Amino acid sequence: MRTPCLLAVLGWGCATLTHGPTETPTAVLLLALTSPHCAASSCSCRARDDDEAEIGIASGGKRFEFRTGRGGEHYDLLLDGHAWRRNQETAAESCAYFDLLPGRHTVRVQMTGADPSSGMAVQFQLREYGARALTWYETFTFACGNESGCTSAELADFERGVIDRCGSANVEKIKWSGDRQGATLRTLTLDFVLHVYEFVPTQAHGCKGKAR
Repeated sequence: MRTPCLLAVLGWGCATLTHGPTETPTAVLLLALTSPHCAASSCSCRARDDDEAEIGIASGGKRFEFRTGRGGEHYDLLLDGHAWRRNQETAAESCAYFDLLPGRHTVRVQMTGADPSSGMAVQFQLREYGARALTWYETFTFACGNESGCTSAELADFERGVIDRCGSANVEKIKWSGDRQGATLRTLTLDFVLHVYEFVPTQAHGCKGKAR
């Protein structure tokens, strides 16, 4: 029997998916965006096969990419109390780039269907940039509702899978909550902790050996 774990939680150990309440921070600041792909308060998405060197990474920090799926769904990212919202004017993928110091960071992703009455199909990826290997590591990949709208049953049936052990970040303490209409979710909130380790990864993405 499959255990209720999210699809493609990457790193070491099993991150358990639990259904529980979430807390809303009292003060929200704009997320500081940083990358050659960003200007002011918005970013364009890099090409998926683009391994060009990232510049301007904060001293001691590591760069991450948050990329939404296509479509009209709404995405709100809350990272350590700092917020980013997907541009609602486009149906294309949207991206945010930010630098994090080693340690544990609280993350919330809130997703809402463009027409909540008809459900939603949502997906996002969280990637870490490896400055030494000039590569991007798959840290977390999530998708729900690609067939006929995201449901709580689909969430309960996700399996965790390790795609890339060679980055230096891990997702922990995942929980979800949502607003249902029948079996279909109209809104979905994922909360998790992003643990960024101090070591600097040196191997290319997709390696099959032990992380180092």
